Amino acid sequence: MIPVLLIHLLFYKTSIPNEKKLVAVLVSIGVGVFTYGGSSSRKTNNIDNTNGKMFLSDSLYGFALLAASLFLDGMTNATQDTMLKISRNRKHENDKKNKVITGSHLMFVLNMFIILWNIIYFILFDKTQIVSALKMLYSDPEIVSYLLTYSICGALGQCFIFYTLEQYGSLVLVMITVTRKMISMILSIIVYGKTLNALQWTGIVIVFSGITWEAANKREQPVVTTTDKQEKKLWTQSN
Repeated sequence: MIPVLLIHLLFYKTSIPNEKKLVAVLVSIGVGVFTYGGSSSRKTNNIDNTNGKMFLSDSLYGFALLAASLFLDGMTNATQDTMLKISRNRKHENDKKNKVITGSHLMFVLNMFIILWNIIYFILFDKTQIVSALKMLYSDPEIVSYLLTYSICGALGQCFIFYTLEQYGSLVLVMITVTRKMISMILSIIVYGKTLNALQWTGIVIVFSGITWEAANKREQPVVTTTDKQEKKLWTQSN
């Protein structure tokens, strides 16, 4: 959530309530504590046998890739928010020259470029993957049904994701995504009988404290969706 928040504040100068900023910080800290607690509990002996400089170099490279991923993710979400906001404003102003951008448009363009980049990658860098995939499907046709199920569920999930993005914004969307991942991890822990240390439980408590506080604040305020805002503005203009 922090990358999305920072991109909004630094690049697009978006006005964000202090409550949302605090919730974003709490959730991010909670996830960080949970992740660090899990990594610190696993003792690895191979680090001692690894060249120190090589290990440091690999770590820095990994952190650089992670930072780039977070930056691009934050830029993507914040830019989508801004595009939808500008599009809504033009619609309210009855600007017929510009077509309205919706979540469905963003989803279509995103998937189109995903297909394009994958094709380029397979052709230029890893031609063997396509051959291996086709051989696997030929040797085990049952996999096709699983792939279709996965694709259908993924497409339906994307519909909900971009609807949430269009109606409520990227911060709410990221919060829902983080909550879903934390719940999935907790269910995995319960189902497979895994144990958590005190630090990991602390992270979970911090995450759900932030989410609960956000939900409590929302309950005190009437929920205003994009449609409600449009109707209110049209009613104001007509009067």
